[in-house]
Amino acid sequence: MTLDAGDNSNPAMPPEYMGTVDVVKRIIDVWRADARPGERTGDWLHKGSRSSTGG
Repeated sequence: MTLDAGDNSNPAMPPEYMGTVDVVKRIIDVWRADARPGERTGDWLHKGSRSSTGG
């Protein structure tokens, strides 16, 4: 039996997380373009979640 990186039964070979990496990169790119100087990522995300829910 041959195990590859997509086989979750082998903990020594994690699955590929490229989709997750792409999403995190996109969040950071938008944060860098939109955040105030010195604003932390978590604060920026929280600010955005409040404005999108209207509260």
